[in-house]
Amino acid sequence: MADDLDFDAVEQLLDNAERAANADYDDDRRKDKKRRSRTRSRSARRGRSRSRSREARRLEKERELEEKRRQEEEEERRRQIEDATRGDRTVMIVCLHHKADERDVYEFFSKNAGKVRDVQIIRDARTGRSKGLAYVEFYLQEATLKALALSGQPVKGQAVRVQPSQSEKNRAAQAAKASIHYTAPRETPLRLYVGGLTDSLANISEEELKKLFSPFGEIEFIDLHRDPYTNKCKGFAFVQFKNASEAREAMTAMNGFQLAGKELKVGIATSDMQLGEGGQPANLAIGENLHEDASTMGPNAQPGMLKDANDRLALMQKLQRDPLQGGTTADHGFFAMEGSATFSCDPWGIFAGGGGLKGHGSGGLTRVLQGGEVIEKGACSLTIIRGGVLSAERAKTISARQEGLLVQAGDAYAAAALSMVLHTVSPWIPTFRSDVRIFCVTAANGQESAWLGGGADLTPYYLTEEDVRYFHGVYKNLCNTALEGIPNFCYTSMKQACDEYFYLPARQEHRGTGGIFFDDLPVDEESLGFVEGVVESWMPSWLPIVTKRRGEAYTEKQKHWQLLRRGRYLEFNLLYDRGVKFGLANANPRVEGVMVSAPPKIAFEYNHKVEEGSAEEALMKVLHGMFNPSQVNLAADPEFFNDIHADVEQECRKYGSVIKVFADQGSSKGDVWVKFVDATSAANCQRALDRRWFAGQQIIAEFSTEAAWAGVVR
Repeated sequence: MADDLDFDAVEQLLDNAERAANADYDDDRRKDKKRRSRTRSRSARRGRSRSRSREARRLEKERELEEKRRQEEEEERRRQIEDATRGDRTVMIVCLHHKADERDVYEFFSKNAGKVRDVQIIRDARTGRSKGLAYVEFYLQEATLKALALSGQPVKGQAVRVQPSQSEKNRAAQAAKASIHYTAPRETPLRLYVGGLTDSLANISEEELKKLFSPFGEIEFIDLHRDPYTNKCKGFAFVQFKNASEAREAMTAMNGFQLAGKELKVGIATSDMQLGEGGQPANLAIGENLHEDASTMGPNAQPGMLKDANDRLALMQKLQRDPLQGGTTADHGFFAMEGSATFSCDPWGIFAGGGGLKGHGSGGLTRVLQGGEVIEKGACSLTIIRGGVLSAERAKTISARQEGLLVQAGDAYAAAALSMVLHTVSPWIPTFRSDVRIFCVTAANGQESAWLGGGADLTPYYLTEEDVRYFHGVYKNLCNTALEGIPNFCYTSMKQACDEYFYLPARQEHRGTGGIFFDDLPVDEESLGFVEGVVESWMPSWLPIVTKRRGEAYTEKQKHWQLLRRGRYLEFNLLYDRGVKFGLANANPRVEGVMVSAPPKIAFEYNHKVEEGSAEEALMKVLHGMFNPSQVNLAADPEFFNDIHADVEQECRKYGSVIKVFADQGSSKGDVWVKFVDATSAANCQRALDRRWFAGQQIIAEFSTEAAWAGVVR
């Protein structure tokens, strides 16, 4: 049977089967490959799609971030513009009544200045009480000018001082920071011509010219033209400043300046300046163009040149500073009242000869107004003393006041003082006096010490409680605002010092109704700011009283009473005032300057008696007893007893721990009860306060029993 098999056919059959199997395998492989290819294509497409989606999202996010960044930059730009103009639309309010709130301020300035955008009153972080300082922001810058004119007007019954917000200081600080990264382009030099150096100025030197002009900026060189035979100045010189802006400032200030009786001519030295007759430049550009159109000046005229005497007069009027510029509306009206008065000027020492301050010695300037409709006599004095030598009496007085300060006779000292006194025609308007001063001492060992002093006080002739409270309120707010960081100096202590200083012990009466008085105030930025505030409060504290009382009629009897009280004023000055005694004790005293504060007319009457129950007697009672509970008006001053409580507690804590202070409102003597932790503290306080003057009242400090305490104190 095996012989019957066709092996070729079988082999062929196997081969065919194998080829068929291989074909199926190849076909499967092709299918698998194609399937894998399709899978990879789908994966690639999905990957590309995901990539495109991610890229789209990334681009969208970048667009969003760019839009957000652009919006932030735009917002920052708007904010910077807003900040830059906010300061110009904001004013600062000083001496604000402590009970005035944002609504009071808003309504006052909205009514009188313009639409108010925001009001912020500065308050104590602990108590929440107003510090007497506020900022008012307006919508329009024009409103700030109207607001500044309201300085001296009352808000809630108390005159306020309105001044710029000083935003320029903030901008200057920001500019200083920015200057770290940015350097402003350098200014070009500018050369000035200085003429008028003839007669008494013919011997002037380059060094003297440098001292005259260097306060305005850095000087590169001075070219002083001299005669080769006499070596005297030909009458002119050239001064070149490093910066053109400083040169223009010097030109504006120094053109027309009086020096040794000669008037300086200062202008820009043009590049084509030629010498004319007498060695003087033919053309001189001074200041701004006085004419809007140069064609009106003639065919040969040039802008900025002085054509004739009329042009020079116009230029001087253009550059002259208005003496009342920057004053309040009330100030302008006040000076307008005094049109009939005489106003004299008495310079001496380094101020003599006109032209302002010269040299490094001593001197002063006294301005006196007399014969006005409101002011019978007013005086303002500036005194500078350098190279002084302490007398034994003066050194002893300073050492007694300042413990630890070693000064002795022969020590060198320097001092400066600015004072004002205003004696009025009407007896209904009180006399006003104020001064600020600085005193510097150099001991033999080279140690230097300096301190500030000053004050302000009121001397009425008829008591008007409203006026007295208003005057004290102005300075109380100033002290509460400006002296927060200075220990041992506050309104209460300075008021007490004023009551104690302006007191006539022989008559046992006060000269007036007081104010503030301070001495030995350390010299620093805060105390200098306070002293500046005292000066700025002069008119706001007094002018509203003048405005209110100047129209009230008075009799000859009332005028005579004013003269009698002026006698007390002069009596105090001559017998007790330290400044007058110090001035008259000098080797060559300027008696007129020392006595300039004296009233113009006075009266002395032997053993003058006032009528019982009269207005004159009311004033005497106040002068003898500054605190009388029967006359306390709690409706007008609900914080009166709280203030008494705080003042007494502050004073008594100097001698020990205090448990409680109680002001007896029903007492006719003005009793205040104080309980200490121990008997030693109570004894120390009794010894210190008994028979002492406190806020104008002589204290009788006595011990009491527990039963008496329990029967009174609630």
